[in-house]
Amino acid sequence: MLYSEDYALYAGSSFIRALDRRKARFIKDHAVRSPDTVMLSLGSGDARKEALLSPFVREILAFDISEEATRLAKQMVSSKGIRNLRCERADVTSLELAPCRFDLVLASGLLHHFSRGLVLDLLRKAFLWLKPGGILLTYDPSSRRLVRHFRVFFREKYRRLHSDTERELDPDALIDDLGSAGFREIDIIYSDFFVEPLSWLFPGSPPVLISPSVWLDSMLVSLPGIKRFSSHFFIAAEKPA
Repeated sequence: MLYSEDYALYAGSSFIRALDRRKARFIKDHAVRSPDTVMLSLGSGDARKEALLSPFVREILAFDISEEATRLAKQMVSSKGIRNLRCERADVTSLELAPCRFDLVLASGLLHHFSRGLVLDLLRKAFLWLKPGGILLTYDPSSRRLVRHFRVFFREKYRRLHSDTERELDPDALIDDLGSAGFREIDIIYSDFFVEPLSWLFPGSPPVLISPSVWLDSMLVSLPGIKRFSSHFFIAAEKPA
């Protein structure tokens, strides 16, 4: 649904574009260790974040299962003249790639689409694809999120923006799965309380609301005990060198 009738609304949203820039900065600061980074992005959608990251890495290979998202991504890459970003359509659960090829594997908004068994399979594949010392960075909605209590007020919009297979993830269970896949140095970073849900529920919100919303979120995710109820979380995990 997102890449059909709703796409223009969300792609043109100042709120969502600001959120993309915020995520790209986070990824750059926490997972891009050098300009020679070779990056794999799984579930890249229309590749907006990947385009923002392209000046800071050597190469990005991006996959998404949506034919329309991939078409839009390729169109954007061509129009911007980005030479180090390649976008292809593929089911990421069946990808076969060379081992030890990538410095960074990004799975942003991806894992919560799969069963826990498929997630573990994908984590094991990512482990193989990463070079020793490489980083896997994931981003997903949390099963502990405070905003889930407000979903009853937005049932129809939630249904339109989510597939039936989506689920919120338990951060602790994902950390256990990453350990089982062989990763070490696993860190959880809570992302936001309200910014992402608000940006999708109200994409036409005036840009003036972005800065105070981000400030409030940043304050909340810094509070011990409170931050665990964040809406979304990043996990950074390293393949032992």
